[in-house]
Amino acid sequence: MTAFVVKGWCPDAWRPMLAGDGLLVRIRPPLGHLTREQTLGLCDAAATHGNGLIDLTSRANLQIRGVREESWRPLIDTLLDISLIDPDPIREARANILVAPEWQTGDDTHRIAELLRARLADLPELPGKIGFAIDAGETPVLQDAPRRLPH
Repeated sequence: MTAFVVKGWCPDAWRPMLAGDGLLVRIRPPLGHLTREQTLGLCDAAATHGNGLIDLTSRANLQIRGVREESWRPLIDTLLDISLIDPDPIREARANILVAPEWQTGDDTHRIAELLRARLADLPELPGKIGFAIDAGETPVLQDAPRRLPH
């Protein structure tokens, strides 16, 4: 049996990762949803502060690629303005929450996810690569979701 080795960390907006094309900034849209304003703002931010590409990960996160070091802080300010990241870097790092994609406002998945999001700052220190999956519907749909981070 091969041992699983955790390497590195999961990048986020406050702690990007250096990639071959510049900084990689990962964004975790709250509950996996974007408003029209957030979508347009994200597209503009990727074109203005990165190379214009936005990756969608297997865990429903978004990645802006090719961010230049001098563009990182203006990108952060934009993401804050459109409410796509938490102003608290610790809460943002802990917000790796994957929810069932068909959740509805007020259902168990939504309720549990919102309660978790509200209490992220109350959690003890967590490992750098940890995530939460919330799938409280009648028929689970996340059982085959990738279990390995950072995607």
